[in-house]
Amino acid sequence: MLSPRPPRPADVLYRAAIHRHAWMMDDAVKLGALRRRLAEELMEAHREAGEPSYSVIAGQVGISKSTVFRVLNGIGERSPKWHHVDDMLEVFGRSDREVERLRALWVEIRALEKAAGPS
Repeated sequence: MLSPRPPRPADVLYRAAIHRHAWMMDDAVKLGALRRRLAEELMEAHREAGEPSYSVIAGQVGISKSTVFRVLNGIGERSPKWHHVDDMLEVFGRSDREVERLRALWVEIRALEKAAGPS
């Protein structure tokens, strides 16, 4: 009976690369899901506030209408700046408790983005 051969360095490196790739994919999937959740939460807040126009929101927050659109729809390679989200939530009349809950979600997204490195 032959004893199993010890793993070659290339085998070990290959398995490590596969493991790392799987880990990165798990984080990428999680990041995408969290970004969608933040966008959905913001769209819900927008609806519950009576769907103020992007122009009205932009004027009150001090950002462009296209930035409002991107923030509400979760468009972009990175999450929006917190002060934009916070100001929009204020326009929508959200409670401090809800703002803190969404800030925790935003912080989790930012941590995953930072771990993923530059895009």
